[in-house]
Amino acid sequence: MSVRSRWLFILIGNNETGKTTVQKVLVELLNGRVYEKLPSNRAHDVTHPYSLRKCRRFFVAGRSYQELKDKGEYTSVKEYFEVKLDPAGADVDLGFMSSHLDHDAVREMLLEAHKRFWNVCGIFFTNSISINRPENAEISALCWDERWFAENCRTDDPEAQNRQLRHVAEAMVQMFIERAHGW
Repeated sequence: MSVRSRWLFILIGNNETGKTTVQKVLVELLNGRVYEKLPSNRAHDVTHPYSLRKCRRFFVAGRSYQELKDKGEYTSVKEYFEVKLDPAGADVDLGFMSSHLDHDAVREMLLEAHKRFWNVCGIFFTNSISINRPENAEISALCWDERWFAENCRTDDPEAQNRQLRHVAEAMVQMFIERAHGW
């Protein structure tokens, strides 16, 4: 028997924030797979050499809730959790989803995650905050278990953008490893 902490990370921001790129790098760092196009709603084994056994599997949504909903894969946040996250299995310890700046959808995501005994962390990107401060602030005021602040300055240089997003994902993995000692 064990006691463990399960964390769902919701990356917040509209299009072109870096949410999907960060998730692709997280899959690479935590599992070793490199994807040109990240598959949506898939669970992966944690194979990172420094991870603790407490983190066995992780779920990655890939695209934002709104983009996947627009494709007709589900009709509500509750259905999204029932159809996509719940089947990933009880052995999933980390989850990564993303949402546009949609206060009501994010509030529902928090509610559904908490009903399923997940701790929920909002990850806010500086490039999104710089464009949409009021919307980000409103979402930040929701009942998160924790908030992370991802520095991703706006740039027109795609290589610089990719380096920044890789650094964000690397910092996140380091935080997971350090935190898992206390989970």
